[in-house]
Amino acid sequence: MSRPSHSRTGALAELAQEAARFAAAPATADPAAPARPRLPAPVRVIAPEPVPPPAAPADEPSGAPPGYVPVAVAPERGNTRPLVPVDGRLHMRMARPTLAALDAVAAAWRDDDPVGLRDLERATLVRVGVALALADIRLNGAHGAVGEAVRAALDPAVRHTDTPLPDLGRWLRPRAELRPPAPDG
Repeated sequence: MSRPSHSRTGALAELAQEAARFAAAPATADPAAPARPRLPAPVRVIAPEPVPPPAAPADEPSGAPPGYVPVAVAPERGNTRPLVPVDGRLHMRMARPTLAALDAVAAAWRDDDPVGLRDLERATLVRVGVALALADIRLNGAHGAVGEAVRAALDPAVRHTDTPLPDLGRWLRPRAELRPPAPDG
């Protein structure tokens, strides 16, 4: 067993003296006077600032449906201040294979376009996914892909299992089908 150094012993002794000094009752002017009970220091309560109402972005008319808005600009340059203020973190529980799939997509896309997608990360894909979910709900209500997935996720036969949800690919259209037909010429 090693012996403590002299400087450490001295530092511990000083700390013990300070602790004893703080623990000792303050001296009174008259030793015969009764000791007054020591009152705790008043606690300063800081009232939270009122939360301002969310402002509509300048480029979006009031009442427009919410959608994807990037919240950070050029984090690789040290500029991580949100362009659009956010109220806090969205905490989500996701299965590890889902996170791995998102990370694989982000890595593959960054490899295909290293300059244009250098800042792509899992969170960007999640924010885009949330915006797509809101768009589906706006267009289809509870009868679209999101409504179907929610009903399946809350089904007692599926809930709390590792059974995958139904494939929602049938709700998606290939890009070729989305193009308007070419004008006859």
